[in-house]
Amino acid sequence: MAERIVKGSGLVGGEGQRIPAPIRLADHVAKDTASNVEELIRRAEAAIETLSAEFGELAKSDLMALKSAVTEPEADRTELQRIFDVSHELRGLAGSFDMPLLTRVGSSLCDFVVDKLESSNALCCEVVDLHIAAMVQIIANKMTGDGGQTGQALMAGLKAARQKAEEKLGTPPLRATGD
Repeated sequence: MAERIVKGSGLVGGEGQRIPAPIRLADHVAKDTASNVEELIRRAEAAIETLSAEFGELAKSDLMALKSAVTEPEADRTELQRIFDVSHELRGLAGSFDMPLLTRVGSSLCDFVVDKLESSNALCCEVVDLHIAAMVQIIANKMTGDGGQTGQALMAGLKAARQKAEEKLGTPPLRATGD
């Protein structure tokens, strides 16, 4: 073990004191770092692949639970909050799996639900159902990226449904959701 001398340690006669050197981190790191990094990257990619497959199944089960929460035209605040929470979580996770279209639909649903937390009716339930159906299709078809023309048409349809609901309800227009 390496040692070092500490001067001025307060010993009588001004002699230094021998103190064992701390453990050197370099002694505990593998020398062939290139292969270790490659292995770590390979394992991380495998983990992401596994999570991607699981994400679709978990998201489908969450969406089916949401669908059952919206069966009553007069959804209460708790049900609307649950819809918001699940769609908020899905929109966040979607970015990790190259599904920005799912993120946009989730954002649209979150904004709609936030505006309706105090009241709900059959028309609101229809708009929520449309969002959930869109999310189910995105996941079922593994739509990555922006979804191309299908994604654009989907977002346009959801925007039109939200606007129609707002007009019929006579409430202020919804916040912009980037669509």
